[in-house]
Amino acid sequence: MNIKKRKELSSGYEAPRLSDGRERIVFDGFESAREREEERRSAVLGFVVLSAFLLLFLTVIFAICLKNDGKENERAVISEDLSEDTVLAEEVIETSFSVSKIYEKCIESVVSISTKNGRVSSVGSGFVYSEDGYIATANHVIEGANEIDVIFSDGKRLSARVVGGNALCDIALLKIEGKKLSALDMGNSHKLVVGQEVAAIGTPASLDYAGSVSSGEISYVNRIVKIYDQSSDRLEKKMNLIQTSVPLNPGNSGCPLLDGSGRVVGMVTMKLGSEFDGMGFAIPADSVCKILDAMKEGRFIDDELLSCVVTKGARLGIFGTNDKEGDTKGVRITDFGDGDCDAAVKLKKGDLIVDIGSEKIDSTDSLVKILEDHSAGQSISVTVIRSGQRLTFDIFLVS
Repeated sequence: MNIKKRKELSSGYEAPRLSDGRERIVFDGFESAREREEERRSAVLGFVVLSAFLLLFLTVIFAICLKNDGKENERAVISEDLSEDTVLAEEVIETSFSVSKIYEKCIESVVSISTKNGRVSSVGSGFVYSEDGYIATANHVIEGANEIDVIFSDGKRLSARVVGGNALCDIALLKIEGKKLSALDMGNSHKLVVGQEVAAIGTPASLDYAGSVSSGEISYVNRIVKIYDQSSDRLEKKMNLIQTSVPLNPGNSGCPLLDGSGRVVGMVTMKLGSEFDGMGFAIPADSVCKILDAMKEGRFIDDELLSCVVTKGARLGIFGTNDKEGDTKGVRITDFGDGDCDAAVKLKKGDLIVDIGSEKIDSTDSLVKILEDHSAGQSISVTVIRSGQRLTFDIFLVS
């Protein structure tokens, strides 16, 4: 298309001229279309990029939600399969331990136990086991008493009677007239861990110090403590106890050992000598509950039930002296403690005991020491020299 024709087609249009007088041809229509096409392409590209970004963002959000939902479902399934004895991390780790909060929650459920036997009076501790008036305490607190009073933190004093008591496990159950009492919650002692913080509330020394609180840690979970008869120095029993660093004193016996939620995880029974500090012991709450419930129901406290707390010291059932035959030392049997025991049936007076199992016996002390590692009712092999012969018998130990 020549310049003249363009001028005709462009009504009223005058083409601009160059500096030399020539007309400059400007293709306005073509440049506008190109610009519009580029703008359209840019818009489409921007829309695609924006759509892709939004799609990616929504995909990520959906994936996160799906993952979290899967975790929740997984946790629910696991929780359903857990046994009641399984320890979850949330149950073990206590975010805070406040003695003041424990005290505030539990003090009205902790009691002092005042006893009299003639002119002799003593004091101990206890706690409300059930709202209908059952009180838990240590057996040695009330043993031999003919008068027992339970004293609450507000000073209220009520007479109590003994429902049940057992000296071997050192657990006793009292009953007072009362309804809707505030009973302590019982915890799970088998979930205790070494280093866990605990507290005790009791009545050390005398009633003047009732409601004293002290705190410490779990030092050992299942400590086997050997108890000896003071007169014969013979092993009387072995108890499975919680060892704690909580400061304890005479009068604390029977008081509750409490976890961070104020639940009873043990009942204080003793401390290790006056010359030692921070070595107290409590009966595990799991065992306390079994025995208290049996007492409450009037069931007989047999050895099987007691075995969760205590095992009796084992004896062979003989009396003997140190003796020897030739160069062989041993224990000469002089008599039997019970004519019906297994040793009396299988052994004879005059037999020289020289071996228990694979252990050599050269004195009564070594015999007693070896028996400490065994339990009543257990069978052991006993080797004796009788009329110059070595004979071995399987003997059931007695308590």
